[in-house]
Amino acid sequence: MPDVGLQTAAKAASWSLVTAFKAASSYVGGIMTQLLAARGIPSIDMAQLAFQNSIPEDQFCIEGQTLLERPGYFFGPFRDAYVGQMPALAKTNIVVQIRDPRDCLVSYYYSVAFSHGLPAPGPARDKFMIERETALSLGVDEYSLLSMKTYLPIFREMITIIETMPNVYVSRYEEMVSDFAPWLDRLADYLGVGDHADVKHAIIRAASFDVSEDQFKHKRQVTPGDFERKLMPQTQAELTHYLEPVLTKLGYV
Repeated sequence: MPDVGLQTAAKAASWSLVTAFKAASSYVGGIMTQLLAARGIPSIDMAQLAFQNSIPEDQFCIEGQTLLERPGYFFGPFRDAYVGQMPALAKTNIVVQIRDPRDCLVSYYYSVAFSHGLPAPGPARDKFMIERETALSLGVDEYSLLSMKTYLPIFREMITIIETMPNVYVSRYEEMVSDFAPWLDRLADYLGVGDHADVKHAIIRAASFDVSEDQFKHKRQVTPGDFERKLMPQTQAELTHYLEPVLTKLGYV
């Protein structure tokens, strides 16, 4: 395992972020990093370490999950169904960041096809390049239908965590982009930094959800309901039917 930069930390409970691809995972992870740094809590992004070293993310995070038992760190974001094989998450205070899975699927297509950076040379890059070719050849509708079989287990595992693990806070993408300051206040309170007004003000000043759509940018667009604008009605109906169990539990239908 690559050196993850562990350092001496305060004897406080650790934190983790569980989410899905294209649910503002990197953005929320960055905000949590800033907020928890105000408490002297350092962050370790195990998925990013795997990406940088061209190691399969699921393998790296599952095998390295004993790190989560160390107090006084922030771990994450974790974005895939492998979280179901990470019982060590229960040792942490968990933030679960959710977004309408149908919007995640559309955003995932544009990321894979156009905007996502490449892993380091190695098996992970080879796998990603095959996926990019697949996305480009299929287009947004067909690729979303293909990817829904990947997204369903991700959201099922997130729901299991919400329903069964202690110390879980649910953060909703749609609330973040529509009413940012109250969303940030609630998250900061959960992280125990609600009284750090200077940090929150800095985050609010830097926040921007006024985005002109550009498929080549990581932050392509942010408005909820993008699946209704990008997908054919038949595709929308198929996604909604297939994902109905998780859409219902999360309040999206």
